[in-house]
Amino acid sequence: MSDAVLAAILQVRDELRDEIRRLRSDLAAQRSGRLSADDRELLARLLPAIGGARGSEPFCTRDLADEHPELAPIIGGLSNKALGRLLARAQGSQVDGYLVQRAGVEINVVLWRVVAAVR
Repeated sequence: MSDAVLAAILQVRDELRDEIRRLRSDLAAQRSGRLSADDRELLARLLPAIGGARGSEPFCTRDLADEHPELAPIIGGLSNKALGRLLARAQGSQVDGYLVQRAGVEINVVLWRVVAAVR
């Protein structure tokens, strides 16, 4: 094997190691429940509205759209699935005094609850 080929292989190996480190860091950040600034901004408007509409009663994302049309301007163009993913990312993170909890699963649908965070 020539020196040039060996050098190219070692360079690719180092680049792959760096990429794996970045991916592991990204995955750890996702697992730690870090929310993006956009997520926090949307949740800061959404969670108090959900709390006002539902209290601490469990709900599924479809219920929000169907039973509470007044939330539509806050939810915007988010689909039920996208809203569920947002709540999943927010689970366990305190946002402006509110906390999202997974309340269970009913007929393969995740139920959520928004509660006031205890300080």
